[in-house]
Amino acid sequence: MKKLVTFFTLLSYAVIANAQSPITINASDMPIPTGTYNLLDYVNTSTPTPAAGANQTWDYSTLIGVPATAVFQPETDPFFTSQGIDVYRNSFKNLNATLGYNISNEYDFNGQGVYDKGLYVYGISSDLSSFTGSTLDSIRIPTQGAILSQPRVMIKFPFTNNSSWSSNSRRVVNFDLSVAAYGLNQTPAQHVWYAYRSDSIIGYGKCRIYITGGASAYYNVLMDQITTYTTDSFYLGGMPAPSALLTAFGISQGAQSAPDRRINFYRQGSYYYLASAYYGSNSFSSNPSEIFTDTDNITMANGIKSIGNVNYSTILYPNPSKGSQVNLQIMGKQLGKVMYQIAAINGQTVVAGASTLSGNTLIVNCANTLADGVYVITVLDETQQVIATEEFTVQH
Repeated sequence: MKKLVTFFTLLSYAVIANAQSPITINASDMPIPTGTYNLLDYVNTSTPTPAAGANQTWDYSTLIGVPATAVFQPETDPFFTSQGIDVYRNSFKNLNATLGYNISNEYDFNGQGVYDKGLYVYGISSDLSSFTGSTLDSIRIPTQGAILSQPRVMIKFPFTNNSSWSSNSRRVVNFDLSVAAYGLNQTPAQHVWYAYRSDSIIGYGKCRIYITGGASAYYNVLMDQITTYTTDSFYLGGMPAPSALLTAFGISQGAQSAPDRRINFYRQGSYYYLASAYYGSNSFSSNPSEIFTDTDNITMANGIKSIGNVNYSTILYPNPSKGSQVNLQIMGKQLGKVMYQIAAINGQTVVAGASTLSGNTLIVNCANTLADGVYVITVLDETQQVIATEEFTVQH
């Protein structure tokens, strides 16, 4: 079964001079990610944009954010593994402001780079009455998978200061549409979208972050400035969809999304960034709106190494669930009162609360039965540290 997760994280700023040469990161320096990354997410930050250039020092050890996670799952489907794909990560693709579908981005790690090379779409069937006024109108997106003829380049090896790369990756998702007012009855259609990404290494130096107990050691890092956006088009029977129909759904043909901008600090030894400053559609000249850090496998300033939570395990059941109750068994860790939240794959929280474990099991009763779909439950201990993140499916 495919796994999903929502993702969040943290960061901070200072400057110091220490002459050094930029590191070079090769394929051997970025192991294939598997499992959960433990993150800290710092929002509403007044931290200024980090300075680019040579021999910079970025000190984010004073920013203490809320726990969050990001999950990469090993791919086992032969359709994807036969094409060299190693892991996948779930996300959400919007059709308009309120309608969209769940996807998995399929990643190939090889000696030349990291490529977003495949697309898996979780099938849905949705009533369109909120747009058309008729409960007979619907959109149906079947479960489907594809190998991309134009992969998106996430990382290009080797990279060092002044390296850059970019790509514009085409994706096609098939669906059918029923809208009586336009004479459509399960009419075959396509959502064709391009995912653009550009990376530029604009600085290097040393960076440290906060982890439980204080400041980390300084790490040699490269500063990657990233811009992404998408361009979306829709077709009926191979022809562009009528503009009046698209307008009814709040869609424009060939619309480009607002740019999504961030700065990542990469170190050797991990695919995930050490720290990331998120700007959204704002320019890099303004302060970041959110800052993230990855707290796994970090050495503290005193030389003690943090290796994350590896001394206990969790089991979620039943899975699939009927949507009224979720049980999470936590083995090998003593816990009292915990906080929990259940989120849909698009990140929207649908259930949240606090509870004391019954034995070693957290029992969550949902006041409103969850609709069919994929969800993530995140559990935090009394110190607000994430202790478990599990995906589950609701299927009635």
